[in-house]
Amino acid sequence: MNGKIKEGSSLLRLIMPNSGDIKYIEYYLQTIEKDAFNKPVKILGLVRDVTETQNARNQIDYLASHDQLSGVYNRHHLYQNVNKKAFDYPVKLAILDLDGLKTVNDVFGHYEGDRVIKRFSKILREVYYDQYIARVGGDEFVIIFTNGIKNPKTREKLVREQLKKILDINIPLDVSIGYDDLKDKHTNFHETFTRAEEEMYRHKLLARPKRKERILKVLMQYMFNKDDGLKDRIERLEKYATSLMKQHGYMRKDEEQFLKQAIYYHAIGQVMDFVHDVKHTDKAKRYEILNVEAGFKILLNLLEKEVVCKTVLYQCEQYNGRGYPHRLKGKDIPFLSRVLAIVYHYDDLINHQSYEKNDALDDLIKNSPRLFDPNLVQTFVYVINKL
Repeated sequence: MNGKIKEGSSLLRLIMPNSGDIKYIEYYLQTIEKDAFNKPVKILGLVRDVTETQNARNQIDYLASHDQLSGVYNRHHLYQNVNKKAFDYPVKLAILDLDGLKTVNDVFGHYEGDRVIKRFSKILREVYYDQYIARVGGDEFVIIFTNGIKNPKTREKLVREQLKKILDINIPLDVSIGYDDLKDKHTNFHETFTRAEEEMYRHKLLARPKRKERILKVLMQYMFNKDDGLKDRIERLEKYATSLMKQHGYMRKDEEQFLKQAIYYHAIGQVMDFVHDVKHTDKAKRYEILNVEAGFKILLNLLEKEVVCKTVLYQCEQYNGRGYPHRLKGKDIPFLSRVLAIVYHYDDLINHQSYEKNDALDDLIKNSPRLFDPNLVQTFVYVINKL
């Protein structure tokens, strides 16, 4: 043999010609005999397939630098690059926050929420294909415009258009964005990040009320489409409940407003069952049908009126303390929830179980004080007989 050889271990990356599979081959060479001129005449060579081991190492390296759910870089990789001053300055930075994710989690579940994050990440990778993207929180992403950007509003518009196509129910997802500049390598990254984040939150807070209002409208319209008797039931319940409260002497303006809102949204938790196509038997309990805990979470996020949220949550409690979800007893059950329980039960007997009026009232009387506030039942019987 002429010339020198490279002794020791080396790694080859091979692309197989037929399948296109990638193979990693490790080989080891060592001279074991040389001639009088110090040239190798015998060489020991060891070759082995290390594809499985190398793929595992590559996967570990990938997970160390990438967010597992979204596939973009993670916070660790971002701060590594910041500390290394790896970006070409000056460079613009953007903080993006996905609006509406909590509602998706409440209505569809966290599995669907994760799917939304994956789709949102894919949108970001497509729209900002030439930029650095990292996920730094649950629904928060950072973009560093390593290749510059002339008209960021154009790309923002593309992101928002794509967000409209993510869900089957047209829950209005949106994105809030804040910008700031890293002027040079001496610029404090954390201060720049904070300024961009504060701008993002200002946009988010300004848009939040209208966005939440739109989401509630979408969810209720979805409910009306799925349950064609819901609108009429709401009207009947409101009529019964307002009459009961007025007769009972509890009808301040704010109480009336809270009551009407609780009745309007009393079944909003059912949206989860409609979405997941859950079928209830005729013997299903009322709280199972109404899904009051889901309704409470949705309203707490979107309506932010504690009285209304609690009225919906506790509408299936029983006066004897054996109801759902917290087994509240007697006057510990919120007043509006006690009212709603009575009028709902009466309406169900009349319109779904074909009771006559007197029979339905007798059923209410029989089931108080086991299920219902007896004083309110007495007032309600009086009100119905007057209507």
